[in-house]
Amino acid sequence: MLSNSNTRNPEFKIGILAALPLEANAIRGIFDQIDGEAAENDATNTSVKAPMDMNSYTTGKIANHRVVLAHMPGMGKVNAATTAAGIRASFTELKLVLIVGICGGVPQAQDQILLGDVVISKNIVPAENAIFHPYDPAPEISEQPQFGRPTWLVRSLLAKLEDQKEDLEKRTWKHLDCLLRKPGFAQSRYPGDKEDQLFLPDYMHKHRNPHDCDCVQPGKSCTIAKHSSCDQLGCEPEYLIPRGRDESNTTLLLHFGSVASGDQVLKSGQHRDRVAKTKNVIAFEMEGAGAWNYLPCLIIKGVCDYADSHKNKKWQRHAAAAAAACAQAVIDLCESSIEQDEEMTPLQQRSVSQSRVLCRDDLIGFNEQAYLQIEPAEEMATVKAIRGGPTLFDKLPYTSEAVHNHYDRQHDPLCLEGTRTAVLEDIHAWANTHSSETIYWLIGWAGTGKSTIARTLARSWSAQGRLGATFFFDKASGGGKRSTREFITTIAYQLASEFPVLMSFISEAMAKDPYLCFKSFGDQCQKLILRPISRARFAFNGLPIALIVDALDNCETSEIGIAIRLLEDISSAGVRVFICSRMTPTITFHRRCEHDSRYRAFELQAIPREIIDRDISLFLQRELQQLNANLEEADNLRKLVDKTGGNFLWASMAVRYIRAVPGLCGRRLSMLLQSGATMSPIEAQLDDVYLDILRDAMPSNLSSEESSIYDGLLRRYLGVIVVLFKEISPASFYQLIDL
Repeated sequence: MLSNSNTRNPEFKIGILAALPLEANAIRGIFDQIDGEAAENDATNTSVKAPMDMNSYTTGKIANHRVVLAHMPGMGKVNAATTAAGIRASFTELKLVLIVGICGGVPQAQDQILLGDVVISKNIVPAENAIFHPYDPAPEISEQPQFGRPTWLVRSLLAKLEDQKEDLEKRTWKHLDCLLRKPGFAQSRYPGDKEDQLFLPDYMHKHRNPHDCDCVQPGKSCTIAKHSSCDQLGCEPEYLIPRGRDESNTTLLLHFGSVASGDQVLKSGQHRDRVAKTKNVIAFEMEGAGAWNYLPCLIIKGVCDYADSHKNKKWQRHAAAAAAACAQAVIDLCESSIEQDEEMTPLQQRSVSQSRVLCRDDLIGFNEQAYLQIEPAEEMATVKAIRGGPTLFDKLPYTSEAVHNHYDRQHDPLCLEGTRTAVLEDIHAWANTHSSETIYWLIGWAGTGKSTIARTLARSWSAQGRLGATFFFDKASGGGKRSTREFITTIAYQLASEFPVLMSFISEAMAKDPYLCFKSFGDQCQKLILRPISRARFAFNGLPIALIVDALDNCETSEIGIAIRLLEDISSAGVRVFICSRMTPTITFHRRCEHDSRYRAFELQAIPREIIDRDISLFLQRELQQLNANLEEADNLRKLVDKTGGNFLWASMAVRYIRAVPGLCGRRLSMLLQSGATMSPIEAQLDDVYLDILRDAMPSNLSSEESSIYDGLLRRYLGVIVVLFKEISPASFYQLIDL
């Protein structure tokens, strides 16, 4: 690290924040050694704390790491932000801060979450309002991302933890067992599966026979009811949802996902499920939003309730102990390098120094003390928070809807394990080499699963820390094609966010040329992508950076050639470019796969039909297995696979149609299987898809004479297919039309 006269307590690389005394008590229990109150290195001594830092700390060792625990004065993001500012000023070399405690879990997440399980954050979603009852206003969940991405170290650690999830669970259980055997932790033991009660979302915690209290009103409960147990109120067991906990197995499970963070406690099962569905969160907590942008955070919370009105404090101590044990397991798996200062080359030092100057120059209303606390490679969100306004990066036009993990795509499917193995293995083999084939082009008809493969690769490469950017040319909000106007700037923005080392070079380009975003694509590509990557090449000593472009055929027809040339230029900088598209006439004209050694191509329609049918069968089984859809009856699964015609889009639409009304799954399956002479609901939806394809087949910039010629060709080609009304090989088709 660069020397810094403001460095304090450099031996501490790991910090922990706790909001409640019961949380802090559990965390103190995992320390192998706690510093004495009179010890010289005790951070409660004001000589080692920054001026104006009013926090109270416990310091000591966990495993081989020096760790500091900050005791927050209470719950909520304001307390968390204040505590974060203090610990950051007094412990300047922290590389990992764990926010450890209790939370409300989402019971019906993708994997069933039970009380006593532990949630680990991959990112957070801001939730602004407390919800006490179903009739209260819905919580405010920001539609725009307000939090920066975790630091490189945290993202890398997350990838490792997910990869070693089974080992992490075993370590957590071992540490929890040891913790519960220590004096003072008898009340933290497992409360018993009978205490794990989940009521229907709309079944409220209130007096069952109210007379003169607020419980008389629909959706309301009185103060006495709020502080009474379910037994005292007579909450009826017939409204309980059966849980999957085995009485003989109390081993907790770990869950990775997005966490909603607000300033008060959520107490509504209906709003819980609504937010969980729309924002894909698995838990609700109160401190992450205050500290996330200021510290390299990882949230670890034990599930103590289901974020509904039936609050049960019996699980709080056990959940806090489970979270503390998980934090200890995470620290076990931290690399020893977290304790070591990295030596930087002169080139790296110049880059960091330049980055600090650029950040400083860009801080309007510059605050010297605030600036001194900014790490050079920190996320731009922190700079924005201190500045109170936009940064240079806000001047980069950014099409958020085109990014693979935009919230509108959070429920889009990924490839199931065991499917698409041949094509995925081929792509990963290509991506992991430094061969001359820098562009991989995946070709397929509509509905063959190109976008699903692209999303799967994006998630995989993001977990590896090598995904530079994504751009999905799907339909724009108005229903038309998507322009390349913000193509380069959107990619540059993502590169800077993913790889902070590029941030200073892109900032420099923007500072030198404020109107760069309005210049030619060639100039933008050269100054915002190619030069920064070339100048920062020393930092990329692992696997090549990957760029994913999906549905290129849906780019504006007149701009497809430009987009391809730009992608070729980007690939020349050592970036692995992955493209998905249909084979439209415009794509065929500009694409040079057969004659250019930079390209590698894979055609999905070349995969044998039996392999496609097997993959679709696995997909249908997985998606419909928990529904009463009579899949096994009368060979319905095989019949449904046959109906798809090898089309993944048909299969995906069929699943959504069958699952839309849980009580009618079997009936809807029968309707799909019996639809023959009449058009099924799925085929009606597919009509819209293929009508778009037919419209795309006719270029929009033709003269009247050219349109007439094109129209004649379309009638000729489509007429053969309509008359035959069956599948035909390309060779036979070409014979029939005399090609």
